[in-house]
Amino acid sequence: MKILLVIDVQPTFKVEPYYSKIIEYINNNKNKYDKIIATRFINHKNSFYTDRLNFTDCMKREELEFKPDILLGKRGYGLNVRNNLKLLKDNSVDIIGCDTDACILATCFQLWDYEIDFTILKNYIYSSGGDELSKSAYDIICRNFGRNSISIKE
Repeated sequence: MKILLVIDVQPTFKVEPYYSKIIEYINNNKNKYDKIIATRFINHKNSFYTDRLNFTDCMKREELEFKPDILLGKRGYGLNVRNNLKLLKDNSVDIIGCDTDACILATCFQLWDYEIDFTILKNYIYSSGGDELSKSAYDIICRNFGRNSISIKE
């Protein structure tokens, strides 16, 4: 089965033109996937995000600008792969979304550790912290998962 995993493409992390390009990709390519699974970050009081990073956004569930088949809430950087193993194992997963240097990178490490086949669609990932962070994360991705884990799709 072919899965599109959309990581944290939600209004709080909207950076143009990347955000709109991802929404357009989802809308134009949804028929190429058996399932579209999206994650949505939800913050909470007294979390490391609020206490250590002073990040107080995402306290409520934001409406997404696309309709996934499955929506997974998360309270951390990565996806709880163990709890979602049946959705992902033995499938081919394409990854798009936000933040290359945080949530995408954390999710890739988790998928790797569970030996789930994934490809990062380089033209459809970005960092809300800027292009330099995204480039640094891209270099880390290439080193840890190999250049074959990266696809440059238009």
